[in-house]
Amino acid sequence: MKEEYNDDYATCDRTAVHLNIYTGGSDPDEVTRATGLTPTRLTRQGEIVLLSRGRHRVSPLNAWFLDTESHVTSRDLRRHLDWMLTRLAEVRFDATTLRQRGWEIRFNCIWWSRYNTGGPILWPRQLMDIGALGLECGFEFAFYSDTTDVVFAEDA
Repeated sequence: MKEEYNDDYATCDRTAVHLNIYTGGSDPDEVTRATGLTPTRLTRQGEIVLLSRGRHRVSPLNAWFLDTESHVTSRDLRRHLDWMLTRLAEVRFDATTLRQRGWEIRFNCIWWSRYNTGGPILWPRQLMDIGALGLECGFEFAFYSDTTDVVFAEDA
């Protein structure tokens, strides 16, 4: 199997991978100290958080997040996964040790569809790497249309 990226993935409007670590009663800065990774953002339970639409809410959780959105511009989810997996390999990320602290750890892959059709593809090696890390990998799919017309990928 030849692995080729498709950075201009026609059916994708936007994609990203998030590494989410929920630290229970621990300060999220402990994740940075334990892993050597710098988070994209973190939240502390009880702090007021500004949401993307300008609203505020009180954070219910202590959480540490690393995402690919400001690091990878490709619309191919595989590029985003490779970027994240490389960062984790560089620091010898050990999910088992972190889970022993009571932390919940997972990948969250986000796919915004351009035409309300299509979806991401993953390579077997990426699936094996995720499995070797012992991480869950969730997916969120979204389609935000400016029109009620649905365009199929073969028509794009």
